[in-house]
Amino acid sequence: MIWRQDFVRSHLERDVPMFVPRMPAELVGRLWRMLAHAQGTPVNNARIAASLEVSSPAIGR
Repeated sequence: MIWRQDFVRSHLERDVPMFVPRMPAELVGRLWRMLAHAQGTPVNNARIAASLEVSSPAIGR
């Protein structure tokens, strides 16, 4: 479990900023967890954006 957490953290800090340069790694990690918990249901970008306190277009990107 520790290895997996370290792997995800390093991926978020090193690789994700190349694709999403305006979002901090911590915020992208929270987004991933929210999407994982909502799997199997339609994604509501507005609700996720409100929970993360960012704009809805930012979630779409």
